Amino acid sequence: MHKLILIVAVAVFATACGRRAEKECDMQELMDCSTRYLNDSLGLAKAIPGKWKWEYQLSCFVISNDDPSDDQSYEGLIIEFRTEGSGEYTRKNNTGRFTWQLRRRDNRLFFEIDNATNVPFPPHDTLYGTIFLCEDKLMMSSRAEDGTDNIFKRS
Repeated sequence: MHKLILIVAVAVFATACGRRAEKECDMQELMDCSTRYLNDSLGLAKAIPGKWKWEYQLSCFVISNDDPSDDQSYEGLIIEFRTEGSGEYTRKNNTGRFTWQLRRRDNRLFFEIDNATNVPFPPHDTLYGTIFLCEDKLMMSSRAEDGTDNIFKRS
C-alpha cells in the first residue's frame, strides 16, 4: 500500500513539473535592474529611443492552460521611439504615428501616448503600465491593476 501511494505521489509530482509555464511571471530581476531609473526620468527618456520589437505578453493574474504567456497577439509589432518625443509603430504592413512623453504617477513612470493616426492597433494597448527598462528589455507592467505585462526587446 505504501509503495502504491509513493508511486502515485511521484507520478503526480512529475506531471505537475511537466506543465510549468513557458515564461515565468517572476520578472523581479528585470525590475531590480531598472531601479536606476526610478528617480531619473531624464535618464530613462534618453535610454528609451530606438526600435523595440514586441516579444510576448504575460497575464499573471489570469492564467489559462498553465501558461500565462501570449506570444501571438501582437506578433510582428515594432515600436520606434524617437528622441524628440515622436514615434511610429508598424505591424503587418500597417503604420501609425504617435507622440510620447514620460509621466510620473504614484512614484511610477508611465508613458503618456497620443495617437496621431487612427489605426487598428493603437500603441497604448502594449504601452500601458509602469515602465521597466534593463539593457535590451523593456517591460510595460500593468500588474498593479491586475493587467498584463508586455515585454519588448531592442531591435
